[in-house]
Amino acid sequence: MPSRSTTAPDIATTLAWIEAHLDDALTLDRIAAHAGLSSFYFSRLFTARTGRSVMAHVRNLRLVRAARRLADDPSIGLTDLAFDSGFESQEAFIRAFQRLFGTTPGRMKFAYGTTMPAPVRARRAPVAVNVERLPGLVERDAFTLFGLQHRFEDDTQLAIPGLWERFAERTAAFGRPRGAYGVIFDPDPANGAFEYMAGMPPVDGLDAVADLRSLRIAANTYVVFRMTLDAGPVHPQILAANEAVWAERLPASGLEAIEAPDFEYYDARFRPGERGSVVDYHVPVSA
Repeated sequence: MPSRSTTAPDIATTLAWIEAHLDDALTLDRIAAHAGLSSFYFSRLFTARTGRSVMAHVRNLRLVRAARRLADDPSIGLTDLAFDSGFESQEAFIRAFQRLFGTTPGRMKFAYGTTMPAPVRARRAPVAVNVERLPGLVERDAFTLFGLQHRFEDDTQLAIPGLWERFAERTAAFGRPRGAYGVIFDPDPANGAFEYMAGMPPVDGLDAVADLRSLRIAANTYVVFRMTLDAGPVHPQILAANEAVWAERLPASGLEAIEAPDFEYYDARFRPGERGSVVDYHVPVSA
């Protein structure tokens, strides 16, 4: 169910629908179908807009509801609360509860007379970034990269700059004669996890560097969005630009994104933190 609409769906409406159906058997496919989008596109749009995956949002809403029930009735059993919240075990429920609230359900029961704790979550500061679509489409043959990769989730993707730092340390002797790439691949739309590689095209000796892996990217057609960065940290600007792409620029293009690796391209002139540096974000689309 691809979206060729020139406007992104109203996320607020979908959020309200999710909250009204928390007792239902919610899945990514069902929520995406309600929004009238493919699961793949809706997952990317939702994460860009909210900073969390679709099903993580559902889980968090159910945990907040569980915390309110616990505050209202400290005698409620944790096993019943866990199953009512969609968890398969009490242990999984307790771990998720503690990640969200910074305390366990048992401690909340002990202190039930106090105010219910607020969810603990790092928030993105609003960042303005200039994003424009480059004319036409780009056809790229298959190519290979060598780099460091890691699987990230909603709560760990802020560590991506650290991956780039380690990659820069290991490859400093080689320079960036053909630029560098930040590649997103093998996503799990249900929980928002994805593989990310900080890499570069092969040069002599690069394949012998410790911990580097190779990644082959198949030939594809891409729409390219140019991000012109301001001074300051790069990653918050990339996150803001991704939101603009998936929520505004891509729908406006009328193009259909396909399930294949998308990537940021940093050319050899790119300087982190330098005003005016550009990043070309390639999104694979159906020809």
